[in-house]
Amino acid sequence: MVLVAFLAFFSMPAQSESPLDGLTDADLADGERLFRIHCARCHGINGAGGEGSN
Repeated sequence: MVLVAFLAFFSMPAQSESPLDGLTDADLADGERLFRIHCARCHGINGAGGEGSN
């Protein structure tokens, strides 16, 4: 019984775990726009850092 459960578990297809699955180009463009408005000032346009609040 345990062997059957074990084999059944490992024979299931893997589910995608990417947080980007299902996002459209419009979603990504909205995220980029929001980042530029709210985040880029401190984090830099590429998210590499820069000035931060103290």
